[in-house]
Amino acid sequence: MLLDGTDTIAARATPPGEGAIAILRLSGQMAHTIVGQCFRPRYQSDVKYNYMTLGEIFDPADGSFIDEVFCVLFQKPHSYTGEDVVEIHCHGSPVIISRSLELFCRLGARLAEPGEFTLRAFLNSRLDLTRAEAVCDLIRSRTDKGARLALRQLQGSLLEKINGVKQKIIAISAELEARLDFPGEDVGEENRTDIIRTFENALQEIIALIEKGSRSRIFLDGARIVIAGPPNVGKSSLFNALLRIDRAIVTPHPGTTRDTIEATIDLKGCPATYVDSAGLREDAGEVEILGIERAKTEISCADLVLFLLDTSKPLAPDVTHIFDYLKNICFILVLNKIDLPECLSQDDIRDFSEMASKCVKVSALTNKGIDNLEEAIADFLLHDTSGDENALVVNERHLALLEGARNALTAARDAFQRHISDEMVMIDVREAHRLIARITGEEVDEEVLDLIFSKFCIGK
Repeated sequence: MLLDGTDTIAARATPPGEGAIAILRLSGQMAHTIVGQCFRPRYQSDVKYNYMTLGEIFDPADGSFIDEVFCVLFQKPHSYTGEDVVEIHCHGSPVIISRSLELFCRLGARLAEPGEFTLRAFLNSRLDLTRAEAVCDLIRSRTDKGARLALRQLQGSLLEKINGVKQKIIAISAELEARLDFPGEDVGEENRTDIIRTFENALQEIIALIEKGSRSRIFLDGARIVIAGPPNVGKSSLFNALLRIDRAIVTPHPGTTRDTIEATIDLKGCPATYVDSAGLREDAGEVEILGIERAKTEISCADLVLFLLDTSKPLAPDVTHIFDYLKNICFILVLNKIDLPECLSQDDIRDFSEMASKCVKVSALTNKGIDNLEEAIADFLLHDTSGDENALVVNERHLALLEGARNALTAARDAFQRHISDEMVMIDVREAHRLIARITGEEVDEEVLDLIFSKFCIGK
């Protein structure tokens, strides 16, 4: 999908469907020429750059009127893509949009690929790759905090941190290169101490980016929270209580939920998807078994499990088999139905309590303890992401590159401390620099760019 520098692209920049207004965007060296052939200003002869001009779109083949529009011209390099750009603000009729785009293509443009406008902004050095990725994150953000984090990255917060790490690696390289260029010089132990200190500072910054950035990612990707437990312990009631609506069917009969039901809410800025699952038991019918298998799959993939037990009844003997599902799973033990007389002993739940990250008592029927449960969920998911001023978003691509850079820089530091030759140390230092440079797009191949920008919507 890389540019050849000659084609002009066109696409709708607003969501599909009917609307009061739609925006059509063209970018490329023929953008102004194409619009000049099919746009006629209403009150003036020329169209000024960066001003909205009222006029009409018409088909030059037969002079037929298409729509009354506003036209805005942007001249390179002062545009989103760094190329000549035109925006047409027309009525949001699918017919008008289709006719206009067909007309632009007939006059020399082609339809844009997903994310191609932002790709051009990157290739024309208007955005680095971290800021380009932030555009997609901003569009897809589902909460206010997620949008703020993406906006911070778009403004260069991650770029600034990455550049800081890169400068430290460059400083190490410069010192090692100087040692190689002047092998006869006695640099002394003080110089070695400074280089090791720079190694440590760079590693600390990389580790902080990995830890803090990956935790902050939850505000964009969201968390999947599965409500699990034996039949008839109140899973669907708790699901409804957490959502504040009656979303799941609740009956006194075991096995009511045969499939997973899910819904997403804003949990302190994090998109939290609650999943109500089928009751886990061994003696179940054929249809219920299918629901149980889906519940097991959801549990294995969950960011957090809310494991429910009924405090109004003794623990059933067959519940112990659920231990197998909870191994290596992060879960909060939820003791439900505290509005009824308690029959569940501490001995019954000791094994579950020891495995759980926390234990919370609630009544899904009366909503007692629900606020405490939500606090426990938020503490578990968001405990390292409370400060907006320090939060960063690191996606899987960034994370893999940062971990690779950390490993390379650690190997270089250890080799330097063991007095291994500077030539060998420089191999790992150069690798760390290469991996860091790939985060911002200084070194990146076409396959990676295609993967990143294929996730964008058409028109952005």
